[in-house]
Amino acid sequence: MSLRDDILAMNDLDERIVKVKQWKDKKILMRAMSGAQRVACVEASRVQRGKETDIDGNKLSHLSVIVCACDPETSKPIFKMSDLPALQEKNAAALETLAVVAFELSGMGEEALESAEKK
Repeated sequence: MSLRDDILAMNDLDERIVKVKQWKDKKILMRAMSGAQRVACVEASRVQRGKETDIDGNKLSHLSVIVCACDPETSKPIFKMSDLPALQEKNAAALETLAVVAFELSGMGEEALESAEKK
């Protein structure tokens, strides 16, 4: 098998179980975003502010939870994009906990977010 085939065949999306205190200690499997998912989340979070385009950090956080949160028993996504308004009404600390893990797993540290804002 070539290096290309080996890389394309490997499962490289890191995962982490997170216990959410605010949701009665429910365990959530957080999975890293794929490159395509990350681009889609960043693009969906862009907002026009005057003549400038900016990233709405709150929306990006909430979208990252939708994309990365999975059921630990089935490994299937918990939320759909249509759940965004309802999810935004949930406990902010719970969402922040999950978003931080989603960003970490997906390589979306402060520098990556600043770079996305400039594009």
